[in-house]
Amino acid sequence: MELDLNKFLLATGVALTLVAAPAKADTSIAIGVTAHSSTWDTAGHEKEVSASGVAGANEINSTTHSHDADYGSYFIEIVQKEGLAGMTFGVAHTPGEATIGTKSRTDAESPADTDSDDGTYTAKAEVSDYYLVYVEPTFYFNDNFGIYGKLGATHLTVRSKETLQSGGAYGDEQVYGGMLGLGVRAITPMGIFVK
Repeated sequence: MELDLNKFLLATGVALTLVAAPAKADTSIAIGVTAHSSTWDTAGHEKEVSASGVAGANEINSTTHSHDADYGSYFIEIVQKEGLAGMTFGVAHTPGEATIGTKSRTDAESPADTDSDDGTYTAKAEVSDYYLVYVEPTFYFNDNFGIYGKLGATHLTVRSKETLQSGGAYGDEQVYGGMLGLGVRAITPMGIFVK
């Protein structure tokens, strides 16, 4: 079953609104943008099965790739604060897509390699639909400054963009992950906050 992200975000927003509505807490909504500088490490392998079915004729090719990327995202948060304790519930989205992990290799026929699969093979992946749902328990030192921990769940789509001599293709994958973090939250006298 494929995840409908619009329905997921709507349900998450409703749930966060209900969770973040205690009678005594100071509750507010925050909207913002985030800049990221990241390194994506990818690894992959391919197993070629011999058309003749000869035992030991299978070939496994593997590689790794590292790619640096800068990108932006936007978020909406429900922020609770009561005394020195606080809790933030948020959803973030990174729009667009990016290509990661591009690698090529060339097979050439030889006396030991007669499987007629010579040619150049290119493997790459495109990532998109990156979403993050998170909570940030916060300890405030005063009204304008606090430290927080971050616990989140992530989702992104990985689309395979390889070229195969056989004309086949690999399927797309929905990837789920987690996030842990630690940070500071500061609120300026104008009401703008920085994390």
